[in-house]
Amino acid sequence: MKKEIDLHHQQIKDRLADIVGEYLDDDNYSFLTFVYDLNEAVKEWKDYHKQKQDKAAAVLAFINGPSDNLTGGITCSDSNITHFNYTEEELNAMCDKAASDQEKQQCQEYNLREAEYYNQRAKLDITTKKEWDDFWEHK
Repeated sequence: MKKEIDLHHQQIKDRLADIVGEYLDDDNYSFLTFVYDLNEAVKEWKDYHKQKQDKAAAVLAFINGPSDNLTGGITCSDSNITHFNYTEEELNAMCDKAASDQEKQQCQEYNLREAEYYNQRAKLDITTKKEWDDFWEHK
């Protein structure tokens, strides 16, 4: 089994080396093109898996019903809804098609978690951009 893992690792390492070599050998691309393309590829991979994770979480939430562990204790009646930039009317509008009150609440909780994720992501993106800019400024 270990030989299979070592062989697989070597194969993917070799493919990565080939791709890096293509970028570095081609005079039509700067090193920044490589860095930006690599960054974009990792972001796409992360976003793809985030969508799958969200879908699985929605299925579990639907099966198991509301849970403080899944929502961090946030419910549609909490006063912190506006903190995530959604009004109660907006949450209701997003979840109008839910068949039951439980589904509506789960929909609202999901939207709140999604808003929280994007708020945190925006803060991280700003910090990362500042660090990136600082890095290149000192080069």
